[in-house]
Amino acid sequence: MDYEQLKGIYGRLLGLSESLPDQKSNVQSIIAEDYNLIVDEIAEIIEKDLNSYKIPRNQYFGDGSYVKSGSATKIRQLISHLRYAYNLDEKILELGSLINAIENQELKDRCLDLLTARSKFDRVINQATLVLEDSIRQKSGITGKEGVKLVNEAIKDNALDSVLVIDGEPEEQEGLAHICRGIMLSFRNLTHHKLVDKFSREDALKFCGFIDILLKIIQSAKKSK
Repeated sequence: MDYEQLKGIYGRLLGLSESLPDQKSNVQSIIAEDYNLIVDEIAEIIEKDLNSYKIPRNQYFGDGSYVKSGSATKIRQLISHLRYAYNLDEKILELGSLINAIENQELKDRCLDLLTARSKFDRVINQATLVLEDSIRQKSGITGKEGVKLVNEAIKDNALDSVLVIDGEPEEQEGLAHICRGIMLSFRNLTHHKLVDKFSREDALKFCGFIDILLKIIQSAKKSK
C-alpha cells in the first residue's frame, strides 16, 4: 500500500468535506461526483471494495445539480473509517510532515509505516539501527561483522587507524566512534534480541532524526584503506 499517496488523497477528502453544506442542505452533484472518484482512488490503494461509501447516482435530483443531503453523511463516514483504520488523523499527518524532513530514503522506506502504527515502536528502532549498520558496512566494505564489532573495525577513535575517516577535528572522529558504538550497544542489541515496549512514537521519530544525521556523516566519510 502506498501510504504517502493515501495521505495525499485523504487530504483531498478533508478539503472536499469542508465544502459540504450543513446536514439539512443539498450537496451539489459536482461535489458528489468528485467524491465518488476519490473513493475509487482510495479503494485501489488499499485494495478494498468501498462502493458502500459511494453516493448513488439515483439520489441525484432530476436536473443533476444537487444530491440529497443525507448523502453527505457517507463522506463523513469514509473520513472516520480512514482516520481510525489507517491512522490518518491530524497527528499522523503532522508526523508525515516531520518524516519528510528525514533525507535518507532507505530510512524513510523502512520506518514510515512503522511510525504510523498504534504501538510497538521498538520496531522503528530496530530498523533504523539496521539501516545505520548497513550503511557502515557498505561504506567500509567490511563483511562478516555486525553491530558493535562492525563499528569497532570500521570507525576507530584514531583517524590514522580507521577505515572510515570523517573531516574535522580528531575529537569528532573519536566522538563518532563512541556514538555509533553506543547506539549498537544500547539500541541495536536491545531491539534485535527482545521485544521492548518502552518507546513512544515521539521517541522513535526523534531517534530516526538522529540516525538520519549519522547516516549523512557516514556517507560523507572517506575510506582510508
